[in-house]
Amino acid sequence: MIPRSSDPEPEISVVMTTCSRAHFLPGVLDALLGQSLLASVRVEMVIVDDQSTDNTPEVLARYQAEAAIPVRILQGAKQGVAAARNLAAQHARGRWLASFDDDEIAPPHWLQTLYGVAQQNNAVCVGGTTVLSLPEGRSLSEVGPRARRLLGEILFSEERSMQFHELPSTNNVLTRRDVFESMGGFDLNFTEGGEDTNLFQRMHEAGHRMWLAPEAKVLHLIPPRRLDPHVLRQSAMRTGAIEARLAGARNSVPSLLYNLTGRLILAVVRDLPQLAAGRLTRQPAKVLDAQLSLAVTAGLYRGLSAARGGSSQFLSRMDFRSRHGERPDAPPRQ
Repeated sequence: MIPRSSDPEPEISVVMTTCSRAHFLPGVLDALLGQSLLASVRVEMVIVDDQSTDNTPEVLARYQAEAAIPVRILQGAKQGVAAARNLAAQHARGRWLASFDDDEIAPPHWLQTLYGVAQQNNAVCVGGTTVLSLPEGRSLSEVGPRARRLLGEILFSEERSMQFHELPSTNNVLTRRDVFESMGGFDLNFTEGGEDTNLFQRMHEAGHRMWLAPEAKVLHLIPPRRLDPHVLRQSAMRTGAIEARLAGARNSVPSLLYNLTGRLILAVVRDLPQLAAGRLTRQPAKVLDAQLSLAVTAGLYRGLSAARGGSSQFLSRMDFRSRHGERPDAPPRQ
């Protein structure tokens, strides 16, 4: 049990993990500390620094000293993103957990919108949308829909209750802390990512009231390296490995067979023809989207093989942190 402070408990804890993203953090933290809700609701921030190798500790210490709200900094043990997120939640004191990522910008009314939708609909979980912010000179027209999804784009048009196939992500979601704790937090086995999908699937299956709030929008900052086709294909392989892990966690043979059969059918009737058509018509975005879908299929099959006793090297290469090579998009530490 984590000891609680004697200070008045906040209504909301903004929880975030970070690792070697000092170049992003000033913009990220300025936006979070400028939320309109802070004027009327007690809010704290809990940040886990998961063993950064740049000057992240110095940046966090400066904001902790100067912020008008409590900012708590914890040291992660680099045991995976799920463990880091759990650590932040365990030390949070708020009735609500507002999850955020270290490469996003939140408009001033982001937190107010999530909180308001939760109150109005008696929901225990509210997820928002994510819009991509590409590097200068790059356009969304260059990036196909599957590539945009891999980069983290989450769009929906109307406020409504969630369905099983449209769950939120930990980069933009408000969850009641007691419900999070009752579900046991994030599953530590999800080292490749996907720990949020697994948690929200379990919450949905448990019958909790979950809601979508399209106006709760955040901007996801995409560094140039993330648009490299090789990096995107690796992300697609990781997505396939996550699908394998999710199927295994649910222990559902019908779901597993559906995934396997469905991916094969898509590869034959959609992806391979699209790949050929894109090359003939010289449409790079269409070619890349087809390659990414095929990479998801390959990742699914290799992940299932590894989970059933095959080589573990594939899954270790798909680890969420190592995928970025210790955040190679960050400048070297001075």
